[in-house]
Amino acid sequence: CKYLIAAYKKTKFEPFVTVEVRQYFDGTPNGTGAAETATFTVVSMDNQPSSLISTTAINEQTDLLASISAIDFWFYGSIGLTFVFFVLGLLACCYNDGVCFKFPRMGRCCRTVDDGKFAALIVFGLHIYDFTSDINLCLEMWFTQSILSMNSADFHNLLLFICGIGSIVFIVVPYVVNLWYATKIKDMIPRDNEFAKSFFDNHSKAFSSLVVLTGGCYASLSLVSSRCFGLTIFDSALTPYELRHMRTLRIINLLFENMPQIVIQLLYAIAIGKMSEALIFALIASLLSVLSTVMAVLIDRDGSNKDTYVVKYYLVMTCRRNLEARLSADERLKININKGKRRQLTEGLARLFGIPRKNIQIGAAITADDGLIMRMLQFVYHISLDQGEGTKSPSAEVHVQTLYQAYSSQISSLFSEHFGLSGDFAVEYQTDFIRNRLNDIVNTPQSTSNLVDTPLGRTTSVEMQTPGAKVTACGPESDSEDM
Repeated sequence: CKYLIAAYKKTKFEPFVTVEVRQYFDGTPNGTGAAETATFTVVSMDNQPSSLISTTAINEQTDLLASISAIDFWFYGSIGLTFVFFVLGLLACCYNDGVCFKFPRMGRCCRTVDDGKFAALIVFGLHIYDFTSDINLCLEMWFTQSILSMNSADFHNLLLFICGIGSIVFIVVPYVVNLWYATKIKDMIPRDNEFAKSFFDNHSKAFSSLVVLTGGCYASLSLVSSRCFGLTIFDSALTPYELRHMRTLRIINLLFENMPQIVIQLLYAIAIGKMSEALIFALIASLLSVLSTVMAVLIDRDGSNKDTYVVKYYLVMTCRRNLEARLSADERLKININKGKRRQLTEGLARLFGIPRKNIQIGAAITADDGLIMRMLQFVYHISLDQGEGTKSPSAEVHVQTLYQAYSSQISSLFSEHFGLSGDFAVEYQTDFIRNRLNDIVNTPQSTSNLVDTPLGRTTSVEMQTPGAKVTACGPESDSEDM
């Protein structure tokens, strides 16, 4: 009765008690006996509250209802935030090169892209829901079930206490581990990817904020590498291949958060003898996270073929009108508009080479004073290197360089057409752009005629020619060598 008086409205409580009183005295639900006219009425609770219910009991019930309302607010808030990211993911899909309809491009904020990984936004939203649903269930265990006030001698109460402690441990521990990995993210980036290291130097606060929000380092890393909406914050310069090799971050959440939480959730269901709403949604979120992680790991493992080689290189497009040529304002605008259409560009290169489009990946595209610098990654199958018995097979690096030499003029034309430029631009293949630039600075400080300006310095350029031709380094005289 104390709970009814404190929690229910007077208009609902009086009719309920009236029916119960008539049934109690007459023995009939409809009250057809002598007490059929009996009516229960709450006259007053203001003058003598102690005669009906103690102030302490009212405060306890008020606190209980407040905690339940807080849990509901947390739960529905997480649902709303997840829905927002789901909608953003759909918009990012439509934004890819205006597939569904044209979006306004907001100057420097949003660039045209055709390969934005819109699913990263949806996965990020689901990760938020998974994280918050675990917190919501933990709050239910400690506040709704009143774990601390229960008798620990009872088996179900002891099991409930264990679930409450375990829920906190397996939320806090993986959260701290993910934050630690977020601080070490630069150490996990390949040494030759200077563009990605620069990105995390400039956007470390934004990346850390995403990890704090979700408690997941890999989900945040996937989002900042998604290139959604052409935003700079979502372009970390990591290729899908490099991102896939950081799958250790996925396994951390699987082993230290999702799987333990599933065990705790099942034990909690046994302890309370039912499935609450918070438990159902938390269990579904954990199961989906485990399923998606396991499938992704298995796919990555099957895709890692020992007979596949990875070649990393740079493509440098420069203006050749004269030695001091610089991009005009119109040329720079065209490059900035079209450099985000990486899918279209890789498709053109793949058609020339006769290979699958996904065998070529673009990690970064930087506009220079006289052109464009692109960091590339290409997969080469062992069968492509096989020259038959008795013939030594070339290395994967030599194979890729030979391809670019063989299609030198076609590649330059492809780039000029892709970016809407004139025929004054040529594309060069370079294996180590950064090292070449440093060597030029150290070894040829007095020579400038053989250098090409870039935002990272100047580097010696090597012209691509047809197979079997001489490759001559521009600048100081050097011995030519056969390729």
